Amino acid sequence: MGTMEQAAGGMFVRSSQAPVPLTGVSIEVTGSGSAAEVCVRQRFVNVERVPIEAVYSFPLEEGSAVCELVIETGGKRLLGRIEEREKAFEQYDEALAAGHGAFLADQDRPNIFTISAGNLLPGQEATVCLRYATEREQHGGELRIMLPTTISPRYVPADMLGSADPAELERINPPTVLGRVPYGLSLTIDYTAPQGVKSVSCASHPAQVSVDGNRVRVELMGTDVQLDRDFVVNIALAQPFAPHAVVAQDGPDECAVMINLFPDPGRFARQPCEYIFLLDRSGSMAGGSIAQALDALRLALRSMEAGDAFNIIGFGSRHEMMFPHSQPYTQASLEQATRALENWDANLGGTELLAPLQAALAAKTGELPRQFMLLTDGQVSNEAACIAAVAAHAGSVRMFTFGIGHGASEFLVRGLARACGGKAEFIHPNERIEPVVMRQFARAAAPLLRNVRIDWGGLAPNLVVPAHIGSLFAGDRLTAYARVPAGDPAEPVEVAVLADGPQGTMRFPVRVDFSEHAENAMSDDAGSGSSRTPHRGSAFRGCRKTPSLSLILATMDPTDWSRQCP
Repeated sequence: MGTMEQAAGGMFVRSSQAPVPLTGVSIEVTGSGSAAEVCVRQRFVNVERVPIEAVYSFPLEEGSAVCELVIETGGKRLLGRIEEREKAFEQYDEALAAGHGAFLADQDRPNIFTISAGNLLPGQEATVCLRYATEREQHGGELRIMLPTTISPRYVPADMLGSADPAELERINPPTVLGRVPYGLSLTIDYTAPQGVKSVSCASHPAQVSVDGNRVRVELMGTDVQLDRDFVVNIALAQPFAPHAVVAQDGPDECAVMINLFPDPGRFARQPCEYIFLLDRSGSMAGGSIAQALDALRLALRSMEAGDAFNIIGFGSRHEMMFPHSQPYTQASLEQATRALENWDANLGGTELLAPLQAALAAKTGELPRQFMLLTDGQVSNEAACIAAVAAHAGSVRMFTFGIGHGASEFLVRGLARACGGKAEFIHPNERIEPVVMRQFARAAAPLLRNVRIDWGGLAPNLVVPAHIGSLFAGDRLTAYARVPAGDPAEPVEVAVLADGPQGTMRFPVRVDFSEHAENAMSDDAGSGSSRTPHRGSAFRGCRKTPSLSLILATMDPTDWSRQCP
């Protein structure tokens, strides 16, 4: 997809595509350790003279777990409920046919939701509040908070354009308002770092930052902040490789425990690999994105060592291989590749990712482990087909992805990496490239830690997620959850993560202090190694991931307004 004017989304009347004024957007984030809760609140008003059915799409973090949907309108507060997709659509249509108001939230992609508001009365205001829980990523010594605020236009391949449901295509490429919008974004982050805080930076927006011990507060500055790019904050941790736990009350009879381990990649030796670089040269990469991707690729080439092999594939509507097959890494092959990249640009048309993926995966290789590195803005619509193609080779390759630019698709970038044991990174236009590239290389060349398991140290969890961990490679975080019966141990409990490494079994102890959990508070203990839940009640209670069960429904009778929820 070629370059486009800056666009901003919003709510639109379904029948006429007329915009429904959005009067404000606010995002509130509270977090502790790797756990966080996010509340996205958007306020709309119907300025038409007749009732309308309005619709708008908005992004959420990929992999988040929706906890709550609340509609505030007419002085009432309506709480959404989860229903099966077909049942929810049926109830929504029945409510509209009866002349009632109704709100429907539909998950179109793991990172895209659409709200439909039926029979919004003239002059009626509606505030939509969606709350979700999520995990925060750690990269090296930094914890990253990235909040999507825009849906970038997706390129639709010809075969999908002819077969897909038009409603689906409209939702992944929703109507947009060209140019600036009259409302802005307010955003606050309150975060507690059990490992301590060294520094905080915000690469994407002007922000006011304050640090008090291990507590961080970030506030977006300005009253006219446009929703045209992801909000990115990086928190440098004082002790980034120290294992830690988050403890939360989970109802009256149970507690939830979150265990986090980030093995120091510096403890493991590098191994030679074959690197296949896939560079997005489609039109949507034009300008800063292709320049940044080429800089990252050049740095990646210089980071290889003797014994490695490599090839580079540029793709758009067609794809081009730099070499007929992978070349040994030498000074001569490095210089040849560097010269060739001087003539590469974002000039290959639409983003056809599936074909070059399939060609590279099917190519004959030598004996070295194969590591794929993809640099893209992720603006494709056939994400599922691309992810499935990579997943079919999960036993023989690993995929490491770089999301480039303001609004790279989390679903694609994370999904490809997750499908075959790799890792995703995102490079914002104002961020330094070097640490991101070096982190990915350290992961790709590091040996796996196998047979990872947890010794719960006398605790008796009745639920553990994931039930089977399998393997972990150095430089990536392991996060595991357990639900344990209430009744706090008098002393902290030592839980241990065990793994088989190159030199034998390794043990990583984690201190879990149940005396620190509370129903509605953040921990004030900066040095304990564990902390309280970052939000109301429990970090995990009531949260539900919705990969296929994706609809939340709230309805009300405009003549009665009696369906008030607590």
